[in-house]
Amino acid sequence: MFTAKFRSSGVRHDSNIFVKTALIPSITAALCALPLASAQLALKEVPQQSLALEKDGKLVWQFNFGKEDPKPFFHPLRTLDGHDLTWLRPDDHPWHLGLWFSWKYINGKNYWESDRTTGKSEGVTEVTHSKVTKNADSSAEVKLRISYHLPDAPEVLGELRTLHISPPDASGAYRIDFNHTFTAASEKVVLDRTPPQSAGGPAWGGYAGLAFRSAATMTDRVALDSNGFTHSGPIMGSGKTANWMDLSGTVDETTKTTAGVTIFEHPASFRHPTPWYLYFDGKFGAIKSGPIYAEPITLEAGKSFQLAYRVFIHPGIGGATALNAEYQRYGGTAKPRSK
Repeated sequence: MFTAKFRSSGVRHDSNIFVKTALIPSITAALCALPLASAQLALKEVPQQSLALEKDGKLVWQFNFGKEDPKPFFHPLRTLDGHDLTWLRPDDHPWHLGLWFSWKYINGKNYWESDRTTGKSEGVTEVTHSKVTKNADSSAEVKLRISYHLPDAPEVLGELRTLHISPPDASGAYRIDFNHTFTAASEKVVLDRTPPQSAGGPAWGGYAGLAFRSAATMTDRVALDSNGFTHSGPIMGSGKTANWMDLSGTVDETTKTTAGVTIFEHPASFRHPTPWYLYFDGKFGAIKSGPIYAEPITLEAGKSFQLAYRVFIHPGIGGATALNAEYQRYGGTAKPRSK
């Protein structure tokens, strides 16, 4: 097992909860150079519950972070012309929440799967504070303070999460940047997963982290990563290391419209580059980042680490040249931090 050696977090968990010197700079201004005419777009906020972007009165995306939600998630996530990209609570895995982040096991307790009857997980992922900033160009920033704990028990892991969401550009593409800082509370924390097959576990093992579950209506799915690996048939796990992974497909059978979602891992993200989790089986299509795919993380009390990703929602089937260029624009926004 890998034991992480980290600096003290410098995070203040008080009334000014979002005061922190960022190791990965904010890059909202650089998210896209050619935004769509903002007159067609409108941000809609329900305080302490959700933030959404509408185009001509129709939802493009919605971020949900209310107390009634099991954990923060994006759904719906759509192309600019209204085609669904995410699947919320499919019957096969009702804990899948479109586009979301979740740990699997924290100190041996399950924070990923939920009870099919109650909808609750063994561990609680609780948003304790939120701050939303809406900008005139239809970009937005959401800051969350998240507490991980068992029901009616003290916090074991804290998180500061910042999301930067760009306006759609002239092509209809848009970007969502996830920056996470995790801090162990008063005791050591072990972040673990069901081991993948390569470590003696089942074929489906290895998952945890930032996840995208593609819409049931997406067909002819194909995955592509930064090293040129591509796959379109049934697969469980994968575990290939790369800078990014894309999942694209047909989102409208009548017009043969295609679109996709890419997850880029920032060079400053902990353990970069990490393995990726890929699952294709019938209507089940998913990609997931893999910060603990290969091995668990042990985090000593009071210590912190950071994860950072960009989710790129794009028209068309993802191509290596365009996606590598997008990654260079993202990855060049900050130098990897010193260890």
